[in-house]
Amino acid sequence: GTRYIHAKRIDMNRDIVEGNWKQLKGKTQARWGMLIGDYLRVSTGRRTQFAGERQSAYGVIRASSLRAAMRIR
Repeated sequence: GTRYIHAKRIDMNRDIVEGNWKQLKGKTQARWGMLIGDYLRVSTGRRTQFAGERQSAYGVIRASSLRAAMRIR
């Protein structure tokens, strides 16, 4: 599918979707850990969230490079 952010077209790929999911999962884990006082869970959640941010960024870069390659052809 296609998603519009700030009137800019972004092609969604699997990396972007999975990265967004990891970010949500990590944020939820971290907040739950803070609520119950489990700081290992907070740390794990933040690490998961960071991994999701990196995966989403990779997906955006990959999508833009594929678009650029298609324009060159």
